[in-house]
Amino acid sequence: MVTIHIGTLLIVLLFRLEQVRYVLAENPGNFTIQEIAGALRQMIGDSLLTIDGDAHRQQRHLVQPAFHSKRIESYSQVMILYTQEMLEGWNTDEEIDMSHATQELTLRIFTSRGCPRLRAV
Repeated sequence: MVTIHIGTLLIVLLFRLEQVRYVLAENPGNFTIQEIAGALRQMIGDSLLTIDGDAHRQQRHLVQPAFHSKRIESYSQVMILYTQEMLEGWNTDEEIDMSHATQELTLRIFTSRGCPRLRAV
């Protein structure tokens, strides 16, 4: 677990499965992202990372089948290959826009023949 202080804002990042399960599955009503959602929403727009409550549950329910462990396993090799290709194309002397790079990688993975296609949400 990592705690980050940005002014008066306290952000806690969880990395262990049991911590994430405690927050997201067992006690979701006790936690909110509203304090940082505004700034994050400006950077990445409305998404599962920036919405809460019923809207979050509805969107998560729609995309959840694509992230089932058997689905992930079925296209893990495509994910590895495309990630390696992306990294090999990077020049160590240049600055990388990680948001843009990971969005492109995600889109490429989900639109490849080896992966199930996501319906528009």
